[in-house]
Amino acid sequence: MKICSACGASTNSSIYHNSHVICPTCHDKLKKGSAIKTPYSNHTATDYPALRTISTAYRVLAVLTGIASVVLALIILNWGNIPALITVIISGIFGAITNLAIAEGILVFLRIETNTRKSSEQLEQLVKN
Repeated sequence: MKICSACGASTNSSIYHNSHVICPTCHDKLKKGSAIKTPYSNHTATDYPALRTISTAYRVLAVLTGIASVVLALIILNWGNIPALITVIISGIFGAITNLAIAEGILVFLRIETNTRKSSEQLEQLVKN
């Protein structure tokens, strides 16, 4: 999506005519790449705080799952129920790994977004030159 600096209209396309960019809304002639800007150029590493919080919550949940499974395994060990002990250990490991994977997946998506934006900005700079 691009924003025309003359009229402020958002558009996904621009019209090129004789090496000038023409805004499809106001038909303002602009020098190629000078007045059309992307709305994503002001993002920082602190964007999407909710996703970062959710990722942190999944990390905490993974630690709590691991601790709870160890405590429960010790209690079951005192009872002498070996099949239940094995089930608790496997479930605890699986739960902790799953929660960590979800947390890391969220962070990977955020890094992909950042890298895609940076690549787009670099490509835009190359096209301008």
